Amino acid sequence: MFNEKGGGDMGVQDVCVIGGGFGGLTAAAIMAQSGQVNVTLLEASREWGGCAGKFSRGAFTFPAGATLGLGFQEGGIHDVINTRLGIQVEKTLLDTVMAIHTEDRTIRYFRDRERFLEEMDSHFPQIDEKIRAFFQHCWRIAAPMNRLSASFPAVPPVSAFDFFHSLKQIKPGDVKLGFYIRRPLSWLLRKYGLEKEEDFIHFIDGLLIDSLQTSSEKASCLLAAYALDIYHQGAYYLSGGLYKSAEALAGIVKSSCGKTMQGRKAVRVGKKDSRWVIEDHRGTSYTADHVVFNVPVEALKDLLDRELYESLPKRSKKDTGGQWGAFTLYLAVSEEVIPDHMPLFQQVVSGIGSPLAEGDHLFVSVSDRNDRYRAPSGFRTLTVSTHTDVEKWNDRRTYDEHREKMTDYMLQRLKTVLPRLEEGIVHLLPGAPRAWERFTGRPGGSVGGYPQTTGNSFFRDHPHKLKHKGLWICGDTVFPGAGTMAVSSSGYHAARSVLRSVST
Repeated sequence: MFNEKGGGDMGVQDVCVIGGGFGGLTAAAIMAQSGQVNVTLLEASREWGGCAGKFSRGAFTFPAGATLGLGFQEGGIHDVINTRLGIQVEKTLLDTVMAIHTEDRTIRYFRDRERFLEEMDSHFPQIDEKIRAFFQHCWRIAAPMNRLSASFPAVPPVSAFDFFHSLKQIKPGDVKLGFYIRRPLSWLLRKYGLEKEEDFIHFIDGLLIDSLQTSSEKASCLLAAYALDIYHQGAYYLSGGLYKSAEALAGIVKSSCGKTMQGRKAVRVGKKDSRWVIEDHRGTSYTADHVVFNVPVEALKDLLDRELYESLPKRSKKDTGGQWGAFTLYLAVSEEVIPDHMPLFQQVVSGIGSPLAEGDHLFVSVSDRNDRYRAPSGFRTLTVSTHTDVEKWNDRRTYDEHREKMTDYMLQRLKTVLPRLEEGIVHLLPGAPRAWERFTGRPGGSVGGYPQTTGNSFFRDHPHKLKHKGLWICGDTVFPGAGTMAVSSSGYHAARSVLRSVST
C-alpha cells in the first residue's frame, strides 16, 4: 500500500507506524480496525513487542523483558484496549503478586489490601500505624488516577480536543490531585514520619525502581502512589508472556487489512511534496500522510532528515543518556530446583546502602509449571533483570569481562532464593546493553524510558505530537512514561489524534 510500486485506496489517507512495540502495535491496531486509514507497520526485528517481546532457544521461549501483567483487570488500560479490539489473552490473577527478598526478611506483596497491610505490620511492628496511614493515603490518591487513566487523557494536550476531553473527565474532588503534581513521594513519607525508616524506604525504593525508574526521593508522588496501588487492582501471569498480547495486536492489524512487516528497519524519514517518505534498510520507500514513531525520542536524530530534525523544538532533540540500561539473564532450569509454592515473581534486594542496580536489585520472573509456551514439561524458564548504567558498557575492551562478572554476581544473588539453581541449569544466556540495542534498536541499549521524577512527568513530559504536521510519537519516552500500560496509552493517544485529523 505504501511502497513505491503502488498506491493505497483512493481518498483514504495512509499511515506508516515505525516500531512494533506495544505503543506502535496499539496505534496500528486501533487505526487499522477503524477502517478510516490504510496502515502499514514496520518492525526492524523478527518479533513483536519490543522490550516486552520474546526469543526462543530450542524448546524454550524467553520473554525479553517485562513479564508481569498489569492493567488487564476490568476497566484497566489493557482491558479497555483489548475489549475495544476484541482481543482475549490467557491470564491468571495473582493473589501473591511477588515476594521481595532482602538480606534479613522475605516480604510477600499480596493483592488483598488488608492482607498486605497485615504483612507490613508483621515486618515493621514499631511503625505499623504510620505505614498503614501512608499506604491508605497512596490508595486515596490513586483512586481518581485509576479512573482518569482509563479515559486516556493526553498530557500535555496537543489539541483543543485533548484539552477538553481531559477536562471533561475531571470530577470536583479530583482538583486536589494538583496539590501533588510537583511533590516527590519523599514528601508523603515525611508527612507520616517515615523519612528516617531506612528499612521501609529501601523496600519502597525497590518497588519504584522497577515501575518508575527512580527512588522515592525523586519519584513523582502522584505516579508513585499509582504504582503502589496498581498491584492491588490486579496483577496477572500471562501464559507465554506479554508477547502473546503483542502478537494479538499485530493480528488485529492484519485481519483489518493493514500491513505488518517484520525485518524492515526504517532508516530515514523525509518529505516530498506534501507526503512523508520513509525508507527502510533494504532501500524500499514508503509514502504516507502520517507517520507514527514508536521509538525513543533520541532516536529521531538518526531517522529524520537533518533539516527536519534541526527544526524540532529542544524537548524533541535529546541525546542518548538519562535512561537506565538492563542486564538480563535468561535461564532454563529443571523443575526440581524451583521450590514448591514459590511465587512466580520475585525481587532480590541487597542491604541498605547498596544501589538498586548492578546486580544488587534483581527482578525475577519464573514460568508457571503448566506454561507450555515457555518450556516443556519438567522445565521452567527464568528472566532475571537488573538496572545498569549504560556508560559502564561503552568500553569494548572490558565488555566481555564485565558481562562475565555480572553474570557470576547475579547467579550468586539468585542462589540466595534458589539454592539448588546451578545443578538444574539447562540454558544460560546473558543479555547486556549491547544485546538490547541489537534486539530492540534502542540507542545505547537504554530501556524503560526516563525516570518518572517531578521534572520528567505530566506537563513536563514529551507530548505525542511532533512539530511537523502528520508526525506523531509514542513509547516510553513520551507521556505517560514507562511500562506496557503507559506505552499503550501513548499509542492510543497517537491513533486517536490521527483518526480525528483525517475525519475533520
